[in-house]
Amino acid sequence: MIDPDELRRWVEAKVAESAKADQAAEMIDPDAIRRRIEEKITANLSEVIGTRLHNVYYRRFPFELGPEGTAERTKPFFYTDGEVELRFALGRSIFITWCSAPRPNREDAAYMVCALDASGFTMDAELTSFEVSEARAWKLLVDSTLQRVDLLGWDVLPYVLKLQFEGGSVYIGSGDGSYRAGVTYGFFGDGDCVLVCTPEELQAQQRLSLSEGTEWKVLLSLPEVEGRGGPSA
Repeated sequence: MIDPDELRRWVEAKVAESAKADQAAEMIDPDAIRRRIEEKITANLSEVIGTRLHNVYYRRFPFELGPEGTAERTKPFFYTDGEVELRFALGRSIFITWCSAPRPNREDAAYMVCALDASGFTMDAELTSFEVSEARAWKLLVDSTLQRVDLLGWDVLPYVLKLQFEGGSVYIGSGDGSYRAGVTYGFFGDGDCVLVCTPEELQAQQRLSLSEGTEWKVLLSLPEVEGRGGPSA
């Protein structure tokens, strides 16, 4: 797990950096952001770095289960209002979805990506799981080890996780999306959907370029640790 003092120093530095350009950033509580990132992202992902990915499931709401939604699951860019479950060796699952973010001076809700050790939704949410281990975004990553995680975002908050496996990488994070006439639209950022995108699709569609002047940065990285689970673990 990442050193809490290191995470605290990083958050304080990012808040100070943002405050130079935006006086409202001075009102951001560094401890609140640190606790949120540690609780909702780093504490859980640190436990599976160095572990082999076994299966991937998209967990969707009933209104997302029509014919278009079924076809969408296999595409290199995908979104859902629900969550993505990553099942690793040693019986551990990580649920990646969106969660509330500690942003000041916002009348509307603010969101960020989160990685939880249990579903982010209540049991009566009626989510349906679909295995997508053979989908283009995941086929080369299943049965390989998670080596590194980069947290990408801006204004201190992380919106996207770049998961680097032995077999390749995938981007997954919060944002907004829609599915119309067989085409998936959407961008990573401050939104209450979770999106999945291959590096090739990301480059082709510029999914991270939300607006002119928006500069995405690697805010924090969880480095590789010694492998913990083989193919049969």
